[in-house]
Amino acid sequence: MNAAPLPPGRHVAVLVSLLSCLLLTGCPDEGVVCSEGLSRCGDTCVDLTSESANCGECGNTCGTGQLCAQSACRCQQGATACGDACVDTQSSPQHCGGCAGEGGKVCQPFEVCMNGDCQGSCAGGMLQCSNGCINPAVSNLHCGACDNACGDARSCRGGVCTYDVVATCFNTGQVVGIQSGSDFKGPNTLVASSPQSAARMMNVLLVLDSTRKLVQARLSDYGVLPARNDTGRAPNQVLVLDPYLYILNSSDNTLQILRREGDPIPPG
Repeated sequence: MNAAPLPPGRHVAVLVSLLSCLLLTGCPDEGVVCSEGLSRCGDTCVDLTSESANCGECGNTCGTGQLCAQSACRCQQGATACGDACVDTQSSPQHCGGCAGEGGKVCQPFEVCMNGDCQGSCAGGMLQCSNGCINPAVSNLHCGACDNACGDARSCRGGVCTYDVVATCFNTGQVVGIQSGSDFKGPNTLVASSPQSAARMMNVLLVLDSTRKLVQARLSDYGVLPARNDTGRAPNQVLVLDPYLYILNSSDNTLQILRREGDPIPPG
């Protein structure tokens, strides 16, 4: 028996239905989809090339005094590899002045290591950490307190771990921290949609986004803050002269001036 031909409108409906099914089967649920340069570890997108908690592969954590560079754990700036440990030879009582057995000294139990030499006590203004004398304002291994090491290419500035320079990546929506005086960079981190420019105000990172928003994040870990400000159509440059913030909008030919209200956030 021959089937009756479908009306023209029915042909279209059936075709659309078939196409919908094909599209759905061709797009499986992959969960978290990471942007360029990031890899999936569980439900999080991470930079395996420079994230100390996932260095080279998910879950591979670098040890104390180490940073992740090019997917491998290396001693951070100011630390020296002595055996399997990364130590500050200026303050380590086991490797004072250099690695033990390679020109360095092992201080006596009643001595401390200060400036690479075994001494009787720490000088004024120095903090004693495990028989080592350190300056907590600038020590990357003991930043602000004993054993508070700065990770992911951050430097100790005034006792707070922070990035020296932050670069924006317009095409990926990511920012990356860079440590001055070394070849270390922090992990690429998604902060905005298409960041145009960035600046810092105390311990806050300010990112001009192409979505006409000023995005704020903690410099310590790039944690995005809820506060946002509207900008012009093309926010190109941002300049900070605390407490004022100047935003140049090229399309509108305007200079937007914002004033900081309240104290900065505590370090995260």
